[in-house]
Amino acid sequence: MTVPFELVVWSAEECAEYLRQAPATFLKRTQHIPGFPARLPIPGQPRWQAQAVAEWALGRPTSNPQREAA
Repeated sequence: MTVPFELVVWSAEECAEYLRQAPATFLKRTQHIPGFPARLPIPGQPRWQAQAVAEWALGRPTSNPQREAA
């Protein structure tokens, strides 16, 4: 079964790999940049919507109601 990209969630390590960063850099800096997609409300390890991270990286951030509500 293939999961549609808009439903894929990434860990901090997967986000860092996609952005070609060290995981520590992602966790300490990148995730806190204004406009970066908010973490998903999933218990356990932090997760992000893969499509939102990819669009942010390409300069096309999507509206993120969780970030706006925070």
